[in-house]
Amino acid sequence: MPEPYVFGIMMIICGCFSSAAGMLLMKLSSDVGEHEQPLWRRWRWGLGFLLLVVNATAIDLIAYGITPLSLIAPFAGLTIVFSTLIAATGLLTERELPTPRSFVATLLVLAGVTIVSVFGPHGDGSPEIPRMTTTSVCFTAGSFGYTLGWLVVSKVFRVSPGSAAYTLCSSLASACCGMITQVAIKQVCVLSSGFPGQGPRRCQTIHAFALPAALCRPAQTRN
Repeated sequence: MPEPYVFGIMMIICGCFSSAAGMLLMKLSSDVGEHEQPLWRRWRWGLGFLLLVVNATAIDLIAYGITPLSLIAPFAGLTIVFSTLIAATGLLTERELPTPRSFVATLLVLAGVTIVSVFGPHGDGSPEIPRMTTTSVCFTAGSFGYTLGWLVVSKVFRVSPGSAAYTLCSSLASACCGMITQVAIKQVCVLSSGFPGQGPRRCQTIHAFALPAALCRPAQTRN
């Protein structure tokens, strides 16, 4: 029977593929003009959204509970790899062949993920709850503060979406949302399975981390 972290890595890979397919289906929905139809007739959008929800509610919760967070984080790059490969086949969207630079970047991502999976931590990734809670709150607060600040600045000063500053700051905000989501989901999984007691404090802590995960997951895609 494989080690738990091996099963966790397999689940993460499946989740990345699910996310990539879901986003491409939602893009296809927009390309074919489904946004002009009633919601119940937008089956491409609905299927893409379902794949994203399945990844967020099922696959991630299983993988995060048995895999170290430092091992999970680099695998987020596989979503881009799968999106590039699926787009190159033309199965879900108009065929988009990767440029030589994109091909090299894809190979670098795959090499990095392979190195992390082989030489990274292989425990269950569950440090002592109080220490992890403090660290999670600090990172979450700082990242959320930056993201909120950038949203306010971009709207107040009407930063052009085509500018380099907008691209750079929005990418950093998206990365912050991704970090918040990963830390929050990991904390929820640890608290749900390894935190002693069934009191209201435990439930309140779980809800406190579930809220930023629910808010930042869509914002990550939006940015």
